[in-house]
Amino acid sequence: LQPRGYGPPELLELVESVLPDGSYAMELVFASKQTPYNSWTSNAHRYANFFGPDMRAVVSKKSSELRQVSLTLVSVPAGGPLTPMEQQPDGSMLPISLDGTVEGRMEAAV
Repeated sequence: LQPRGYGPPELLELVESVLPDGSYAMELVFASKQTPYNSWTSNAHRYANFFGPDMRAVVSKKSSELRQVSLTLVSVPAGGPLTPMEQQPDGSMLPISLDGTVEGRMEAAV
């Protein structure tokens, strides 16, 4: 994720939770000063696979000003939807395509 010559994004926070539907979620918040946001979405299909089967990745901007990105890994039932999602500022979710684009995004990527 980091541009050549720079270190990786810095992990700032890790939060575990149980969602209302009973799914396990682990949110990782990163300081992403050197990594453009579109790098996070273009790699979204890889994140969940790294952590195991039956996981879905949700990417969002935690803070545009501070260049913080949230990556949440959510457990899904076997055979459930694994398409990575981008959480919008209003809380709605949009699917991230294989090339990292998000159709219908509410704000421009930084």
